[in-house]
Amino acid sequence: MGWNATCVRLGIAAVAIAAGSAFAQPVLYLDFDAGRGTLPTSQCWGFSGDSSPAPTISNGELLMGPTSAGQSQLFGHTLLFDFQRDHIVCEWDLQVVSSGYSSASCGNGQRAGWYVVISDNAGRLVYCGIGSNQVFLTNNGPAFVGTHAPVTTQNFTDAFHAFRLEVSSAGSVLFVDGIQRLTMPMGSTGVIAQGQASFGDASVCQGSQTRMHRFRVSLPPQCGVDFNRDCVSDFFDYLDFVDAFSAQQPNADFNEDGVIDFFDYLDFVDLMSRDC
Repeated sequence: MGWNATCVRLGIAAVAIAAGSAFAQPVLYLDFDAGRGTLPTSQCWGFSGDSSPAPTISNGELLMGPTSAGQSQLFGHTLLFDFQRDHIVCEWDLQVVSSGYSSASCGNGQRAGWYVVISDNAGRLVYCGIGSNQVFLTNNGPAFVGTHAPVTTQNFTDAFHAFRLEVSSAGSVLFVDGIQRLTMPMGSTGVIAQGQASFGDASVCQGSQTRMHRFRVSLPPQCGVDFNRDCVSDFFDYLDFVDAFSAQQPNADFNEDGVIDFFDYLDFVDLMSRDC
């Protein structure tokens, strides 16, 4: 599947450069926020799959489905992840209306209806599959239950639940509502063709219907900066930042240290000069 390959910056969270340091550097992320009233395709995410029934926005929620087995609806973005180098944090909230799950779906390992997919440039894969009462991780294509595809049980139809998936060279960890639920080691290279982040109904073996407020994934540090949120990192972002910096606007505090100063300018130019 081909997503928009432009790396974007849709927000900043400040983190310490080193323990105890008074300075901070920006953590870039790509996000979707249903509260903006627009579909992911208007917020820098590509779409792949079946358009009927079409995903909609209602009351600050992204509504997807119901899809059936044989259908898929996936929003995604191509990104230059490297699981051996990057620490990737992916967060979303979700209420499942209905999502199928089988430990041997299509005769080829476990499948759920709704997924988050993270993969890197070497073709390493992390799938998080969510059914009505199950959630699992997998780092291989067939997704047979086991060490490389752990599964646990929880009701996801009763309310919105907060998910946090962390991927690094040590493997993957999934938290649900702040509680660690699953861990998985690093997988093999060459499982999938391209680096990407995506969410939605990714299975043609199970259907799903879901409600979601937001989705956010941290970006690798080599991406440019989409300061004006037009889904392109270009010279207009630099011009708009300089205008905000000159006017001392709050969004010019690029490193979020509480002060708008020359360090914000230096940090912005440094990241702006890094191509994806």
